[in-house]
Amino acid sequence: MKKKIKIQAVVLGIIIVSVLITGVRLSSKTGLVVSEKNGELSPEPVKIFRTSDKKLSIEDILERCKKGVIRFADADKDNYGFTTDVFWIHVSLDAGVEESGVSFLELQYPLVDSVELFTVRKGKVVDSQYIGDSIPYSKRHYPHKTPIFRIMKEFSAPADLYMKLETRGTMRFPLKLWSVKEFVTEKNRYNMLYGAYYGILLMLAFFITVISLNHHLKSYLFFAVFIISAGVFSGLQEGIIFEYLMPDSTTWKFSLYIASGTAGLMAISAFVYNFLNLKKASSCFRWAFAAIITAGVVINTAALIIDISTALKLFAGYGIVCLVPNLMAGISATIKRERPGRYFLAAMIIFLLAITVFALRGFGVLPVNVVTLYSKEIGIILMVMTLTFGVADIFNKYRIQSITDSLTGIINLRRFYEIAANEIERSRRSSVPLSVAMIDIDSFKVINDTHGHSAGDYILLAFTKKITELLRGIDTVGRLGGEEFAVLLPETDIGGAEITACRICRAVEEMKTAYGKKELTFTVSIGIAEFLEGRDTIDSLIKRADAALYRAKGAGKNQVCRG
Repeated sequence: MKKKIKIQAVVLGIIIVSVLITGVRLSSKTGLVVSEKNGELSPEPVKIFRTSDKKLSIEDILERCKKGVIRFADADKDNYGFTTDVFWIHVSLDAGVEESGVSFLELQYPLVDSVELFTVRKGKVVDSQYIGDSIPYSKRHYPHKTPIFRIMKEFSAPADLYMKLETRGTMRFPLKLWSVKEFVTEKNRYNMLYGAYYGILLMLAFFITVISLNHHLKSYLFFAVFIISAGVFSGLQEGIIFEYLMPDSTTWKFSLYIASGTAGLMAISAFVYNFLNLKKASSCFRWAFAAIITAGVVINTAALIIDISTALKLFAGYGIVCLVPNLMAGISATIKRERPGRYFLAAMIIFLLAITVFALRGFGVLPVNVVTLYSKEIGIILMVMTLTFGVADIFNKYRIQSITDSLTGIINLRRFYEIAANEIERSRRSSVPLSVAMIDIDSFKVINDTHGHSAGDYILLAFTKKITELLRGIDTVGRLGGEEFAVLLPETDIGGAEITACRICRAVEEMKTAYGKKELTFTVSIGIAEFLEGRDTIDSLIKRADAALYRAKGAGKNQVCRG
């Protein structure tokens, strides 16, 4: 089993590394080179003017710049957080647009309410374009998730671009200049990657749902809800859901954004509460997770009533606050050496590293490639996969517990009957003999009454160890309950079963089991029966062996009888 797990881990590692390497190689072939940064207009050549005056026109800006009343300052970043200010951006472009006559200037952030682009040559506005996520896709020049502006060949001489941005959410303006061909190539690659991303999330959500329902652990469905919410949240953040599913809906974008985010945070918190079994933990954890769920409901409700900018700030704070108890619960469970805690803590570390990489790319510390650009999505997938392994591990533990005797570690009655049914079918199909032995420890009640129940448990463990040593690899022993055991003997007729049963009787009789300062001895009685084709079922076979067992006990115990 361990070898199988190692092979699966190696295969998974190879797949992940191959995907990352392929992504890095693909990313090096995209973008129109207008500078040394593969087409991305870094903050250095971008100048900004920030104002609370929403009525300023491009003519006002040009006139005041000429008089020196306002000055555009160098942008030291492209992310200014939550703000209601108007941002004016100035970019100077040299000649170098592709020969086909058209290039695209992309604002690579879909959640900007309105964007106006003005092309200025020799102090005069020669072109203006208006777009933003408040405009339905059907009314856009280019129905794309992010604002796209055309740069025509007639403007390929040096020109000044002025962009006016307004939004109720966070203000970001990462800009990139594309050739038409490379823009289409990048869009196809982007769609392929996100198709794989959502495909993986859906498969994992389906897997978790199926095994949760199959094992009657409905609380684990919260994990499936989290996976779906994470996918919806990413789709809203990237503009994919509005582009493909709600192209003409602009009213509920931020409300849906908050709803999916809070739903995901509440779902993962509810999952962690059950996954780490925090019902038995400190009351502080119970109160903290109850507060998370309550706050999520309040914020979702408030988003429909209060100003959306305030709701977005509350949501951002809620995300940070949710992280603390979840992370602390994972650390606490890991310190206690609980396996679920290790899985969850590993998942959280992976996700935090992914978010860190994403942020460092945004600040220009890390280069732009597929790994850094999609680190958030990669982090979510790896986080979900890690938690999925954890869930599968827990389910496997439950499965083993459901078919294993908790004291002796051998299979229980339910599993014994399943294996017996398979062996009977094999015996019928292959015409090979099959026998069953029913075993009962003699005078077990006397042992319990004389030496205590702990001595009885010790006897059961000692017997289990001994019989396991005596049986073949193809034989199966199970505990049916109390002091009664059963053995399946494939490819063994009644004569062979009798030889095996007698060997067990002699070996047990010779055993001297040390218990404290005492040596305990005991014997067993065994009834055997061979499967008769055309006459027996699993129940009748075991019933005949059981009847033989009672005859053995009635005849003086410590012996074998045929059924």
